[in-house]
Amino acid sequence: MASLHPFDPITPGEIQLAVSVLESAFPGVKLRYKRIDLQEPAKHEVVPYLEAERRGEVRPRKPARLLMALFHRLDNGSFFKALINADTKSIVSAKELPKDVQGPLDVDEMMEIEELCLSHPAVKAEIEKLKLPAGHTVCLDPWIYGTEDAQETRRLFQCYMYIVATDHPQNNQYSVPCKFSPVFDGITRKLVRMDYLPGGADTQTTETQPWKQVPTVQYAHDLLDEPLRTDLKPYIVQQPEGASFNVIGNAVSWQKWRFRVGFNNREGLVLHNVTYDGRNTFYRLSFSEMTLKGIIGIR
Repeated sequence: MASLHPFDPITPGEIQLAVSVLESAFPGVKLRYKRIDLQEPAKHEVVPYLEAERRGEVRPRKPARLLMALFHRLDNGSFFKALINADTKSIVSAKELPKDVQGPLDVDEMMEIEELCLSHPAVKAEIEKLKLPAGHTVCLDPWIYGTEDAQETRRLFQCYMYIVATDHPQNNQYSVPCKFSPVFDGITRKLVRMDYLPGGADTQTTETQPWKQVPTVQYAHDLLDEPLRTDLKPYIVQQPEGASFNVIGNAVSWQKWRFRVGFNNREGLVLHNVTYDGRNTFYRLSFSEMTLKGIIGIR
């Protein structure tokens, strides 16, 4: 880790290190990790290092390499935030977050809730009421439930159900939503309730009725009834002498520009320490406002 730049993204080895340190700190407790990522160094701590690097001088000692972890204890459902010092392989802090704070959704959890929902007897009973034609099935999207009840602290998932009318990998199931929506507790795995959604111009809801088949809206080329456009000509971009930029690790140089490329699981692409012709221009650039905060942020 000594060779890592302070702005280099987290490495697989650091993720494994964080897991090892936390499991040693919580012996016998099963943990579900929601996020393990680099905790970027404080600006005042890293600027002296960046300035020495920019001027080609002897660089001072790098700031401590900190890793941030968000995780649930599965024995009691509590949600924690921890900071781990990757240099000393020790925990800097680990605190339980308020009960109304929930961790972000991950793909494995979505798959588990999906399997739980489709196998639940109450959900199967609702699907049976649809009286679907042969070849039609039901799928779902599990979403973290943002409750309006200030006293609600459970990790709830609202499952939005859709009819799969075409056996195709690019089928648009969102074209045919169902009007029933189960809500599950993500920790206890129990059905909390069955919501019934309005499907018309008003807010009226009804019990599940046999489905009346309707045409679906599709986007995949081979599911469309109309032919594709044929008036587009090829667009070819070439650089026969090679690229005009250079990349060494995460450092990029392009004409008079110099910057470091990083990534994290909240913002995606992040540019650090952007200079032009040796002059500082930007300390950090990212597009955090473009993320889907309801999915990957902490609610």
